[in-house]
Amino acid sequence: MVRTGLRGLAGLCLFVVTAILLAYVPTIYYDQHYLGALFVFASIALLGCAILVMVANHNSSIERFGWTFGAVVMTVILGGYVASRTIGLVSYQDPHWIWPGSVTLAAVAVFDLCFLVRMRRRDDRAPAPAYPDSGASFSTRRRAARQRAGLS
Repeated sequence: MVRTGLRGLAGLCLFVVTAILLAYVPTIYYDQHYLGALFVFASIALLGCAILVMVANHNSSIERFGWTFGAVVMTVILGGYVASRTIGLVSYQDPHWIWPGSVTLAAVAVFDLCFLVRMRRRDDRAPAPAYPDSGASFSTRRRAARQRAGLS
């Protein structure tokens, strides 16, 4: 049900990050159990976001939740990766910037850009009100128009 390239690109980024996280679960779990569990939970959350982003075409609130929750989870993953390579996490620090992590960084950045574009597009499509005083009745608007024209 993918209708736009933007949605497809975002879904691809979500699946790439999920695959990388799941590939590293055994290694990370062996080093630090809490990180392995966080990788599993993040993977489940990202798969849920991918489903919401890809399938929820007709329900904008569900789709918006999928985009927003996906952006939050991806940004937290980005922050965790950078923190583990710089200041370190609880009982864990890895000084090596390996290529799967770089691919994850790129996928997170692309997803976050897609999120910003998608939310910007939503705001652009908001309909403008027909009249500035849309709460006024028809007769009040007609009377005001006649007064401006000098008829009454």
